[in-house]
Amino acid sequence: MVLRDAGVPWVVWLHGNHDTMHGEFSTFLKTVNVAQIPMIDWRAKFKLRFRGGGEVRIDAAHNHKGTSIYNRLHGQKRAALFDEDADIYVAGHHHTWGLTHEELDDGRVVWQARARGYKWIDEYATRHNFHRDEHGSTILFVIDPGESNAIKRISAFADLEEGADFLTWKRKKGGAILA
Repeated sequence: MVLRDAGVPWVVWLHGNHDTMHGEFSTFLKTVNVAQIPMIDWRAKFKLRFRGGGEVRIDAAHNHKGTSIYNRLHGQKRAALFDEDADIYVAGHHHTWGLTHEELDDGRVVWQARARGYKWIDEYATRHNFHRDEHGSTILFVIDPGESNAIKRISAFADLEEGADFLTWKRKKGGAILA
């Protein structure tokens, strides 16, 4: 199945290092996409604006600058502290996952996430003793644009089934969209 035929209202396709290493693959992605969906190299900062008012700001990157052996979300935390304001900072690249939200000193409640992706451990990872994460291939965010409480406005899940169940429950209550 081609991504454009998945029935998903894509906001953006974000290219990472493997997508741009070989010019042929990047050309292939652009060809199958036929300019229907914005294709951004490495990092995209954008806002989701809702009909009833309000917005959610997203900073999505193949990877955010900065690493730490103690914190898989170091790059996202750094971006939250020092880059432009966003509500969600999300990346991939390292084939590990993490998910947290917190209130920063300036009062913003932000989500920081890293998706592991669907690449399972390979020869390179085995040779260098990289840990094999079993969960977090995808991170699902459920956004309730009508919710004024910053803690309840955005919820995130490392388990798609749990996130889908939560989204169904939220929609029955009368709110929530999926991002």
